[in-house]
Amino acid sequence: DVHQKALVGITSSAENDRYDREDGSFEWTTWECRPWYQANGEIGGFVVYTEVVTDRIKAEEQKLLLQQQLYQAQKMEAIGTLAGGIAHDFNNILGAILGYAEMVQEDSPKGSTMRSDIDSVIKASQRAKELVKQILAFSRQTVTEERVLQPAFIIKEAIKMLRATLPTTIEIQQNIDLEAGVIFADPTQIHQIITNLCTNAFHAMEETGGILNISLQNKELALADLASEPDVQPGHFVEISVGDTGQGIAPEIMDKIFDPFFTTKEVGKGTGMGLAIIHGIAKKSGGFISCKSSPSKGTTFYVYLPVHADTAQPEAETTPAELVQTGIEHILFIDDEEILAEMGKTMLERLGYRV
Repeated sequence: DVHQKALVGITSSAENDRYDREDGSFEWTTWECRPWYQANGEIGGFVVYTEVVTDRIKAEEQKLLLQQQLYQAQKMEAIGTLAGGIAHDFNNILGAILGYAEMVQEDSPKGSTMRSDIDSVIKASQRAKELVKQILAFSRQTVTEERVLQPAFIIKEAIKMLRATLPTTIEIQQNIDLEAGVIFADPTQIHQIITNLCTNAFHAMEETGGILNISLQNKELALADLASEPDVQPGHFVEISVGDTGQGIAPEIMDKIFDPFFTTKEVGKGTGMGLAIIHGIAKKSGGFISCKSSPSKGTTFYVYLPVHADTAQPEAETTPAELVQTGIEHILFIDDEEILAEMGKTMLERLGYRV
């Protein structure tokens, strides 16, 4: 006991010591307990000096949090720039592979071994093309078709498609507010958010089964709600949440889950780009993504997108018809990649054009 130590001449002290009150609240204190000497030199008692440092501790914690966020933002920006540059170069190479492969496909008899082999080449190239799209979306170097839209209908459509792919051991529970606010976004990216999050949830429950919870609702976020998101402005948001009843995420990897190419899945079950893509989409729109996970209980991801102030009706979704056009006109085809220029020339000449 520090008091007893003081009475025998021993000084005790502590910095940043937690003091718990009976009502459950607490304060951080720095204190010192030292002996008090009488005029005759004998110890007559003890003196305790206490300073409440709760505000300083909170300020230091907030500073550390902001430093971590800055580091994370800089890291994501650097990786995005690097990944975007690589993706552009790879996209050029991939364009040539797909172009020539499709021409060989047209010339190959159906049912032949050559046709089967080239179909496999095209399928693999298309998977690579989707990965490149994800990398470019993460690095914000791809063109998006943003417009005012109602997310409820896109989410409903995505859920309808997911039902056919999920096993019967996984139950889908949805709570979609059809009157949720409109947002300014690319409908393909909203679909991608749902698909990526639900795919992660499926993998978390693949062996055990469970419940997949999907919800959409309006949410009002004040400045206090955005302490960990200093770049996001308070206001009206739509909250998209996707939760599972799987094993949860290990605490030691929580700070890595939004890093591109980070994955705990088996080879062939994921690229590690899904959450990084969603992080990029949300940030670009002025929103953010957060996660809550409990070991052995499950994980829920929350995506917040700002409600658009425009009261105009959302545009209807239309699917343009594909049409391969032939002709005999002259075409000037320009590309800074020689192999793509040659491929484009060959494809156009096969359609009858003079290049």
